[in-house]
Amino acid sequence: MLDSDLLRLIGRRIVGLIPVMFGIAIIVFLVFSFVPGDPVTMLIGKQSDVSEEFIQQLRHKYGLDRPLYVRFFYFLRQLIHGDVGISYQFNRPALEVVLERLPATVELAFFALAVAIVIAIPAGIFAALKGGAVDRGIVGLSVVGFSMPNFWIAMLLILVFGTTLKVLPISGRLDVTLTVERVTGFYILDGILAGDWEVVRSALSHIILPALSLGIPAAALIVRLLRNNLISVLGAEFIRAARARGLRESAVIYKHALRNALIPTINIVALQLGFFLTGSFFVETVFAWPGMGRLAVDAIYARDYPVVIAAVMISALFFVLSNLLADILILVTDPRTRGVR
Repeated sequence: MLDSDLLRLIGRRIVGLIPVMFGIAIIVFLVFSFVPGDPVTMLIGKQSDVSEEFIQQLRHKYGLDRPLYVRFFYFLRQLIHGDVGISYQFNRPALEVVLERLPATVELAFFALAVAIVIAIPAGIFAALKGGAVDRGIVGLSVVGFSMPNFWIAMLLILVFGTTLKVLPISGRLDVTLTVERVTGFYILDGILAGDWEVVRSALSHIILPALSLGIPAAALIVRLLRNNLISVLGAEFIRAARARGLRESAVIYKHALRNALIPTINIVALQLGFFLTGSFFVETVFAWPGMGRLAVDAIYARDYPVVIAAVMISALFFVLSNLLADILILVTDPRTRGVR
């Protein structure tokens, strides 16, 4: 059951979320209003048989023939009702278009988080306990992993596993010969629900390289944090007292030291989920992953500003929620923080 500290924290964050979302939407609208390029020109492309009358009709349809202050007023009025406008490319509500792509991004984010945890937790513990050359080697690899941009890791993985070894697919979410009935939008889960294990196998093989591209830099960060925290905790007074009481070394490490070392690590892990949900734009583009990030990149090139605004707002929402999750996990796992926030 949630106590008063948690309820107050959640209440403050939810109330504070409203002006943040409005502010982000307004900033994105104003920024893209001054970006060079005409959305209608981008929409019709190089078609030479399009009349000037038709172009003006399109501009009027999307309100692009109005002065900026008029468009800004109408945008604010729509925003109050949860509407950011109609997509120029899809001729549908922009928010609806983005939400259709959201499951792909969420699925990738959770798999990337799983990759980061599976790599980082054992490596961080091993480095802290072994020390010496093992510790230096793991720390060195973590520095390299954290220093490499995820899109560069993506291209390296494509080169090795996609074009050289040819053991993993390098684009899309599913083999082109397969289809899956959309229930949740998460292809792996939808394949399991349908009992189609070929779809599950294909979806898993397609998600491995994008998840590794996002997960490796995050794993490098978590490794260093967990390793440093564990080394610090192992030198604490209560650990020496536990050893003096005759507790087994495994109990001292895993029951007492690791539990305390994981508390600040949990905060970083929760924040990484927010980064995955908001920062997968480049990785999705490299792997042609049909998620929210790739949609936003395509929308920027097409000057489809309503889609960009919707994508940025949803990304900001997830980032704020991941911060809230991190704070809740800290309050739950570390009672000493109660009443401090």
